[in-house]
Amino acid sequence: MRPGYSLLEVLMAVAIIALAAAISIPAILAGFERYERRQAVSQVRAALIDLRTDAVLDGAALTLAEGDPLGDDGALPNGWRVRAATPVAISPAGLCDSARLTLVSPRGRATPLAIAAPDCALSQ
Repeated sequence: MRPGYSLLEVLMAVAIIALAAAISIPAILAGFERYERRQAVSQVRAALIDLRTDAVLDGAALTLAEGDPLGDDGALPNGWRVRAATPVAISPAGLCDSARLTLVSPRGRATPLAIAAPDCALSQ
């Protein structure tokens, strides 16, 4: 008998590797999406700070209508979008009214975000 592995042993090893990959790949992809979501939320926070700064420096109120984008979507991770779910109002003093935003992933998963009055704090 020759030393080595039989075809059945090799096929079983390949099947086990394929099964392990099939189980782990969705979890890895979900991890990437969670990471990108955290990056996107951080960018939304930065955009809110920019809007507050603009309102104070210009001495004028800023209002985003429902469905308007918040800042530049180009600052978000590739394919992510954020829209005002309710009107967003920022006073000339930099104070916010309570509002809701929707963060949408490239796969279409929506994450609701809340803007808290009066300091524009963002929460998920």
